[in-house]
Amino acid sequence: MTTWLKLLPMELEEIEELIEPPLEFNPQTERKIGEMSEDLKKLYTLWQNLEKEFAQQIVQARFARNERERKLTYLKLNETKERAEVLQRLFWISVRDEFKLWEEDTIAVRKGFLIVVVEEDRPRTIFDLLKGF
Repeated sequence: MTTWLKLLPMELEEIEELIEPPLEFNPQTERKIGEMSEDLKKLYTLWQNLEKEFAQQIVQARFARNERERKLTYLKLNETKERAEVLQRLFWISVRDEFKLWEEDTIAVRKGFLIVVVEEDRPRTIFDLLKGF
């Protein structure tokens, strides 16, 4: 019996066209860490493909011709959602592992397959907090 977990490496291997993150790097609020490895690029692409498939399934369910078609679409929609969520978690865990970012609060991806740390605009010490008084 084949399972999704067994097929996942093959799915990743078959990816030829990568999906690049849409947002630009902002040097004023972000710190560049590095570029994704090929494995991370493929994992990101597979995750994004499932997100796209999920969005399309929502539309299909909304415009189903009958109740039976709607139920079948919802079953597939739930499966796609679960897989996308697992890939999302796997992606972010892999990013944190590969770049040793376990201590960073907010990390993100940017065009050019960049990994960045988003520098939060919040006080770091009690003295920073008291500056406004």
